[in-house]
Amino acid sequence: MSFKLVILIKYTSIIILFFLIGCKKNDNVKYFDEAAQYIFHKNSEINISESNGVNYTDIKSGNKIVFKYKYEEEDNPMIEDDEFSEEIIFEIDPTINSFVINNNDFKKSNALYSLQCNCDSSGNFSVTKGEIKGEKLNEDKWKIDINIVIQTKQNEISKNVSAIFISKNESNIIAFIKNILQKDDKTAIVQKY
Repeated sequence: MSFKLVILIKYTSIIILFFLIGCKKNDNVKYFDEAAQYIFHKNSEINISESNGVNYTDIKSGNKIVFKYKYEEEDNPMIEDDEFSEEIIFEIDPTINSFVINNNDFKKSNALYSLQCNCDSSGNFSVTKGEIKGEKLNEDKWKIDINIVIQTKQNEISKNVSAIFISKNESNIIAFIKNILQKDDKTAIVQKY
């Protein structure tokens, strides 16, 4: 066998291996986690406004806890209109430690799904089917399981998200960083500078 043929066979084998690994389906793996946010806002509420039949939301000061899942794919500057993002937002009573929101409760909890893309299904939609469950782990963490179906203009979309949501409160982020720095003696030197 010639040297070039051996190299060609090795590279072809590696490429085939990458395709096989990349195409393997595993529903338990979270893909693109670095692009997703799982947060909640204390002392907040969802403000819904409507214009020309489209729901718009923003989070304002209030007396509820607002949960927000947001996923944004990284924009490729070489491809026009490839932007994609989705968001699920809902609110609960702050005095409870666990909850189940289902078909009858989605409207009360202002549960909305937003899909932003260059596609026919783009828009903001009320959640009407499925279930959202939550369990408070501590003051700054909730375990949330979202299993919903959304009817868009064109089709139904199923969304399943299971994650730990953390508080948006900036003091929690600072406390988290300090906690990490205190666990490693080497980083204590960095703190002095």
